Amino acid sequence: MKTQITLTINGNSREAMEFYAKVFHEKYNMVKYGEIPSDPNNPLQEADKEKVAWGNMKIGELKINFGDKLSDLPFVGSDNVILHLTIEGAEEATRIFNELKIDGKIMEDLHEEFFADIYGKVMDKFGVVWNILGLGPLAYENANK
Repeated sequence: MKTQITLTINGNSREAMEFYAKVFHEKYNMVKYGEIPSDPNNPLQEADKEKVAWGNMKIGELKINFGDKLSDLPFVGSDNVILHLTIEGAEEATRIFNELKIDGKIMEDLHEEFFADIYGKVMDKFGVVWNILGLGPLAYENANK
């Protein structure tokens, strides 16, 4: 079994994927609503044609799917999902944290913890919350068993 997560973004999924591709040194794929056949009984609004119908990328072992909400649907943000990153090394964890916090909100600044060399929690500019743990090599190896 494989687990994936889908992030519904409020009209700027492409910007989010470009941002995450830069932060995590990854690539992404996407298809816009205007590139797929539409239902003639429910025509696509012009404003939605450039929005992302489907996109994805991998961050570590996790495949993340992306999509924009259509203009006629309400956007309901959620604070009950947190993406948890376990990273080898405090330096790389600090780099990722610092990039994710740009135009976002620090919920818990980076600090030492009993369970990690460095830990912090940040909500990025897209409203996605990230727990960032930086571990030494042995702890990282044990965390990934």
